[in-house]
Amino acid sequence: MGCDTPGWSHARSPDRRYPGYYRIISSIRLGAKRATLRCRIKAIEGRLAVPAGTGRNRRRGYATQAERFEKQRRVQALRARLAGVEARIDAGRVSVCRGGTRLAKARHSLPAAGRTLEQWRQEWDAERWFLTADGEAGKPLGNETLRWNPGEGWLEVRLPGPLAHLANRPHGRYRLSCRVEFPYRGDEVAAQAATGAVRYDISYDPGRGRWYLDASWRAPARPVPALGELRARPVLAVDLNHGHLAGWAVTPDGNPAGPRSQSPSHWPASRRRSGTDGSGPPSPPSSPWPASTAARRSR
Repeated sequence: MGCDTPGWSHARSPDRRYPGYYRIISSIRLGAKRATLRCRIKAIEGRLAVPAGTGRNRRRGYATQAERFEKQRRVQALRARLAGVEARIDAGRVSVCRGGTRLAKARHSLPAAGRTLEQWRQEWDAERWFLTADGEAGKPLGNETLRWNPGEGWLEVRLPGPLAHLANRPHGRYRLSCRVEFPYRGDEVAAQAATGAVRYDISYDPGRGRWYLDASWRAPARPVPALGELRARPVLAVDLNHGHLAGWAVTPDGNPAGPRSQSPSHWPASRRRSGTDGSGPPSPPSSPWPASTAARRSR
């Protein structure tokens, strides 16, 4: 994907420069991390300004001198982390782990991660095996690099220059021998491919041993309803708990409209902790990709 050919120079990066994608991701994450660290430091310093066991101007100090001492050490560590983040932002240094930091760290503790070395290697390779191409509205079927034909069910890939000799179709294109279909809402994918740009992602699932094709596109802008309009209709109240999500449909007068719904969730409890005392987790960075429809999966 790093080949500098017309169809591939923008296959991964929105700004048509391959390293630009990682620069965008890194800047968003570092900016969010810097903002979170500043909030944590400010919260701890506010409580350190009040003597232990006392309160002042609706702000309480830490309960004991020992806790206050630990928080002093904590704020020093946070300041050091903040200085490192700001230095990386000023230098414009990009830090990327292709395959994911979480999976890379799991390699050093396979028993705790519940994986064997072979299982980890399959997941690691699958995370690094991806093929993505942003769509172009003016191109046939909405994409020049990855092209899916809804009527005939074939998928073509425009090969980069060094692989052009492997093409089995004209103009350096390779058509897969298998049929590709979207069993879920494929008519919407076909309609979008006929009228606009479609982004395609090819990924591999090592657990099922299958390759998947996902399609996505920018959703049309819609006016945001006013708060009064939303309050005039039933709403869904969601309670985030450790291990499960609880949802309840509520009428405009505040009464439940039916029985409570509960579903399991793998959201860790640490994510629910408040950051007011500096111990909460950082906020997840926003996605650099435009708002789009839910991905349609094909195999």
